[in-house]
This record gives sequence, structure tokens and C-alpha cells, in this order.
Amino acid sequence: MIRKKEDADSVELKWKAVIRQSQNEAQDLRFLVNQKDLAFQKLEGEHLKLRMKLDKVMEKLYMPS
Repeated sequence: MIRKKEDADSVELKWKAVIRQSQNEAQDLRFLVNQKDLAFQKLEGEHLKLRMKLDKVMEKLYMPS
């Protein structure tokens, strides 16, 4: 009976370790996704600025004053 209890406790500890590791990995992945989203937003802003600048240049080329 004691042996069964020890085996069950050992299995429980292993599963708790697996769960803890999975939670840590999920947290790391959430962080990476957040970093990717921030970088994407920054690039989108830069893209918009460059697009507006290009539009102004093209406007001057095709509609000279």
C-alpha cells in the first residue's frame, strides 16, 4: 500500500513538472508573439510614412506646379 502511494506521488510530481514546463513554454511563446506584434506595428507605421512620402513625390512628378 505504501509502495503504491509512493508510486502515485512520484507520477503526480512528474506530471506537475510537465505542467509547469508547459506553462513556462506558453508564457515564453506569449512573450514572443507580443514582441512580434510590436515589431509589426512599428513596421506598419514606417510603411505608412514611406507610402505617404512616395505619394508626395509621385504627385510632384506627375503634377508639376
